[in-house]
Amino acid sequence: MATAMITNFFKKATLADIEEQKKRDAVYWAKRKEEEAEKLARDEEWRVAAQKAKRPVGRPKMKRQPDVVLISPVEEVEVEESIATQPPTKKSRCGGSYSRWGNPDLWPLIAQAVALHPRSFTDALNHLQHIRKPGRIGSPFDALTINTMKGWYAKDQGMGHWLLKDDMREKIGLMAAKKVVQVRHNTEKPRGILKDHPETASQIVDCLKGMRLAGQQIDSSIIRTTIQGVIAVGAPKLFDKVVGKDKDGQPVKFSVSKTFTKAFAQRHLGWIWRRTTGAARKLPEDRVVQGEEMAFRVVALCSMHSIPNCLVVNSDQMGVHLKPFSKRTYEVKGAKQVLNLGKEDKRQFTVLRSAVADGVLLPLQVVFQGKTGQVLPKNAAAVIAASQGWHLTHSANHWSTQETMKSFI
Repeated sequence: MATAMITNFFKKATLADIEEQKKRDAVYWAKRKEEEAEKLARDEEWRVAAQKAKRPVGRPKMKRQPDVVLISPVEEVEVEESIATQPPTKKSRCGGSYSRWGNPDLWPLIAQAVALHPRSFTDALNHLQHIRKPGRIGSPFDALTINTMKGWYAKDQGMGHWLLKDDMREKIGLMAAKKVVQVRHNTEKPRGILKDHPETASQIVDCLKGMRLAGQQIDSSIIRTTIQGVIAVGAPKLFDKVVGKDKDGQPVKFSVSKTFTKAFAQRHLGWIWRRTTGAARKLPEDRVVQGEEMAFRVVALCSMHSIPNCLVVNSDQMGVHLKPFSKRTYEVKGAKQVLNLGKEDKRQFTVLRSAVADGVLLPLQVVFQGKTGQVLPKNAAAVIAASQGWHLTHSANHWSTQETMKSFI
C-alpha cells in the first residue's frame, strides 16, 4: 500500500502540463520585471526631486571672466625707479584673541601655580586650567601653553626648579608699577562726573582703602553706599546733573549705579572682585626651596654632632572636628534646599602626628579642651587607644602647649 501512495504522489507530468507550466512561469516573471522597472523609475524620480530641493552647500562658484589685455605685449612699459625699488608690502596679520598674561589679573595666578609645582609645568598648567570664573565658560588659561611658560622661566640645573628669568621679572615689575601709577593718576585727576571734584574722589578712595586695610570685607553695595555718602556731603549738586536721556527722551540724572561702582573700583583703586585667600598669605612663594634648605641644614647638623636618626623627629598638629562635616552631600537632584546637620558645630580637638627620621611613626597625641582630666573620653575606644600608646591629654583651649609637648616627650 505504501508503494501505491508514493506512486500517486510522484505523478508523471505530460507534455501539455509542462507547456502550461512554462506559460505560467513566463507570465509571472514578466510581471515581476514590470514591477521592478516601475520601482526603479519611481526611485529615480524621488532622487531627482530631492536633489533639486536640496540647498547647495557653500558659496556658488562664479564663472571666471575672460582676461582683458590692457597693454599690448609688443609695447614697452617704463617703470619708475621709485616704484620698482619699493619693498613688497607686508601682509596684514590675521586678527585673533590675544591674552596679556602679564597683567595684574592673570600673572599672580600663574606665579602661584608655578610656585606650587616648581618642577613640572604640566602640573602647573593643569592647576591653572582648573580655575573657573563666574559667568564664563572654561578657564581664562585654556589658551596658555607650556612653550609660552618656558619663555618666561629658566630651569635651575642644581635644584631642578623653574625660576623666573631676569628680563621677565623686570617686565612684570614695570607692568605693576605702571598699573600703580595709572591708578594714582586717575585718583589725582579723575575723569567723568568727578572731573571737577578731585577732592571728593580722593576722599572716597581714602575711605575705601582704610576699610580694606582694616580687614573689612568690601562688596559692590559697600562701595556704592560709600560713594553716595561722600558725594552727598562733598558735592551734592552732582545728583542734579543730567547725564543723558532715557528711551522716552526724558532727562536722566546722575546716580551711583552698579556699573559706575565697578568702574570706579577698577579705575581709581585697581580692585576687582576676588575670592578671599586668607590662608595663602601665610605661605611664601619660595616655600619649597626653603623646605629643601631646611632639610639640608638638618642633615648637616646631624652629621656634625653625630645625632642618630632615631632622635630626629618631625611633628605636625591638626585640628579635627568632633563631628566631621562637608560643604557637599548627596541629595535629590533639583532640590531647592540642601540642609546639613551639624554645620554650625565648631568643636574640635588637636591631633599631634610625629614621624622619626628612620621611618617609624610615633603614637598619636590627642589634646581635648578642658581644665581637668574629666574631659578625657573613657569609652572602649579610648582604652584601646591608650593601650596602643596614644597619649590623651587636655588643655584650656585644646591647643598644643609647652606642657602638652613636654608630657608627650
